[in-house]
Amino acid sequence: MNIQKVKKVSPKLKKFQDEEWLISDIEHYGKARNFEKKSYKFMAKDKNEILGVLDLVIEANVAFLEGLVVNHNHRAKGIGKNLLLFAENFAKENKCTKI
Repeated sequence: MNIQKVKKVSPKLKKFQDEEWLISDIEHYGKARNFEKKSYKFMAKDKNEILGVLDLVIEANVAFLEGLVVNHNHRAKGIGKNLLLFAENFAKENKCTKI
């Protein structure tokens, strides 16, 4: 056996992954699961000024914070906290089990 870094996913490798994940999902969950990765972007604005942006990814009912940035003129005003709370509620509404 040798292990190598995959540079590009071939059709054969994609087929292998799809088939094996389906078998694994059925063994583990009793049914096929959709582990599609979805990306979301949330923006805090005041009138026409962007105050902050949060990037969230949901995959397999787990939410991942990809990034959070707040306008340098508006830091320490709770904007980041409010974006995080919004994202947390969004994740819960989308049935995420972990954040």
